[in-house]
Amino acid sequence: VFVFPDWTTRQINKVKGMYCVYKGDKALRKAKVQKAIDLYNKGLKLYPEHYGAWYNLGNIYVLYEDYFSAVDAYENAIKYNSKYVMARMNYGIVSAEKLGDFDGAIEQYKQIISIKRWLLYIPFIYSNKLSTKVNRGRAWYNMGIAYRQKSIYLSDDNLAVQKKYLEQAIDAYQHAVKILKKDYDARYNLALAQHLYGDYTN
Repeated sequence: VFVFPDWTTRQINKVKGMYCVYKGDKALRKAKVQKAIDLYNKGLKLYPEHYGAWYNLGNIYVLYEDYFSAVDAYENAIKYNSKYVMARMNYGIVSAEKLGDFDGAIEQYKQIISIKRWLLYIPFIYSNKLSTKVNRGRAWYNMGIAYRQKSIYLSDDNLAVQKKYLEQAIDAYQHAVKILKKDYDARYNLALAQHLYGDYTN
């Protein structure tokens, strides 16, 4: 304590912060949302590296339709854990669907696809192989949606650019369908993008 006072203070704050986050999690499970927000914020002031608390805070802000605060919270979660797939996924969805930031969303989906994860399989106990594969498929699917939305929001005098974005949407959906073989939404949206592109046969 006397030799490393700064390190000691940081460790004490970390413990206090994690306890506040733990209480915030309990409040959230009981649907005491405002209490959860207060506890998460208190915990993050003491221990800002707690990426799980930032992620939960982002999800709560989405419920309140405070999308800018949600994106800020997801950004902080990613800052402290760059491989946090669900934070990147939610960041992308909110950015594209609620804020119209399609490029920001597409960048997050590309990051998810490029993340290299250790695949762990312990028979009858644990496996992350399926969830890793599904998350990659979902990222391709969401990227397709973002590219299609980009094409729709362009004016009709930009037909060449519209077609380029639709081509990128189709490519993303095709990757999604390869991974999510039985996913209705991926196949439907692939067909919809091909329809908009004028590829009626496929």
